[in-house]
Amino acid sequence: MKRRLVIIGASALGRKACNYARDSGEYDVVGFLDDRPGVLDGLEGYPPILCSPDDYEPRPDDNFVCAVGSCQQRERFVRVMEARGGRFANVIHPTAHIGPHVRLGVGCIVCPEAFLDCDIRVGDHVILNVRSFVAHDCRLGDFAMLSPGCNVAGRCKIGVRAFLGIGVVCKPDMTIGADAIVGAGGVVIRDIPAGKTAVGNPARLLA
Repeated sequence: MKRRLVIIGASALGRKACNYARDSGEYDVVGFLDDRPGVLDGLEGYPPILCSPDDYEPRPDDNFVCAVGSCQQRERFVRVMEARGGRFANVIHPTAHIGPHVRLGVGCIVCPEAFLDCDIRVGDHVILNVRSFVAHDCRLGDFAMLSPGCNVAGRCKIGVRAFLGIGVVCKPDMTIGADAIVGAGGVVIRDIPAGKTAVGNPARLLA
């Protein structure tokens, strides 16, 4: 029997999560929570907007996933639903590779062809986008996000709410601090401090 899934956020990431959940065969996606009632206008094949995340009261059989791109906003919505007793589940596309001794937290979205190598610890509510690669012995903090095509080499530490843009590459043993941002195409060859933004090849901190 499929589990009931409610998706927080109905923008592009939410719609993708809906499709991935359906592809997994595990979930009956019953609707989205979004404070923009017309966000799905003109789009077909999606379940309805149920209401705003701030107005929804969880059912006992609900499972949630938060598909909001902003790491900080994702945390806010998760905390709201947790305070009401909401239970979160992982959405893992069947083409994703989850290697041996990989430990996922709750509320993660693992997109098509994402590759988690081995001996990795992934926190709660992490988004691993399409074709992102995480090598052995990495640690990913809660609410982090890897955009499509990221390549994170072995033993890297990605902080809480850190955001890696499209195509970011990290050499081994790098630390990217909490709330840090690495812009699209950035090549990380030295640690990025918490709260800082780095761009370019090699990635340099913005003033």
